[in-house]
Amino acid sequence: MNKYEITYKIYPSAIFGLPQEGFTVISGEREIHGDTISTRSGKIVGFGTLSSYRDESEKINFKTSYKDAEIKFNDNFVTISFDENDCTIAINKANKILTDFLRMLHTFYLGRYFYAETIEFLENDKTVREFLSPSVYSFRLQWYNLKEFTSNLSEIFSKLSLVDDVAIRCLEYIDRASLLESINHELESFDPRTRAFLKSEIFLNYYKAMTVVLGDPTIDRDYQSRYQKFNILKDYYENEIKPLWKIRSDYDVAHYQLKENLDKLQKLIDNIDKVRKVVIEVFKKYLEYLKSRK
Repeated sequence: MNKYEITYKIYPSAIFGLPQEGFTVISGEREIHGDTISTRSGKIVGFGTLSSYRDESEKINFKTSYKDAEIKFNDNFVTISFDENDCTIAINKANKILTDFLRMLHTFYLGRYFYAETIEFLENDKTVREFLSPSVYSFRLQWYNLKEFTSNLSEIFSKLSLVDDVAIRCLEYIDRASLLESINHELESFDPRTRAFLKSEIFLNYYKAMTVVLGDPTIDRDYQSRYQKFNILKDYYENEIKPLWKIRSDYDVAHYQLKENLDKLQKLIDNIDKVRKVVIEVFKKYLEYLKSRK
């Protein structure tokens, strides 16, 4: 058996209280001021609030074990260590652990998309260069709360120990919705129609995440009873979940055509926040159900 250590760098870095190109990075939600822009030249003539990065005493230092791997966080660098027989098996195993972690992380920070690059791959303390990935880029304005982030790490790995195939499929759709939301934040200059259709895809992916657990009315005959199995209150089902099924049915998100007008998609856009909250509540209830069966 060989000892493998794979280190990844997680992006965006600002949420760790670190510099991020194009962003003002601030600890906690407090009043901020933008730069002063000249109305005559359109140029910056004065700086607003400047970035305030994490102190050395605040940096993320977190260790845990998951399955047969040891995991260590140092700021936004995560090192996954374990014993294995083969390089290819090792990198696939480490990538799977990291992917599962990032998908669960999205459930704590909806609307943000996390991704990573491989910084170092060691086999018995020697670098294996063919498994290293190229550098990547980053984004704009980001708050950070390191105490909250550190406390979430333990909960994430605790929840990961419960997941089954259904939970993984649910996380995959949440993952896609988070990616689309991050892309949406970059599309300020695009025309309204493009953004509307992108937002409808955000709704659709959150909706699919919900139906993975609760069933789809167009496919699953037991969709009206599954919520009881997962201890979801009837009032919540009637007032929060069923309206989302109706919205999906009425507006046929999956098969929209470009000739449709924006008004027809506005109902979907107006309910993205709602479907996002419902998905997390349903996912939480499903994990509680899985925990009760162990």
